[in-house]
Amino acid sequence: MKKFIVPILTFTLLLCLMNLSQGQLKFCTKHMTIPGACPKGPKEAEFVCLKAFFDKYGATKSPDNCLCKPSTSNQHICQCDIICDPPPPKRI
Repeated sequence: MKKFIVPILTFTLLLCLMNLSQGQLKFCTKHMTIPGACPKGPKEAEFVCLKAFFDKYGATKSPDNCLCKPSTSNQHICQCDIICDPPPPKRI
């Protein structure tokens, strides 16, 4: 059994390293206006914005560094960094 586990783990590790060497992900800051006020606690405010971005963009955009900023009496602005869309291919 050990004869099979070590090569499989080694192969998986090499695949992960190859994927990481393909390039760094680029993050873009996005804003979203949401009804309601920012929650009082910073963790709760971050969670509200994180959830809104997950709902809109999904987990593949990996929302991170979310902030909640008051806007008007019944709205707030969420700001999160998400993975940018890749640029379109260059035409020759």
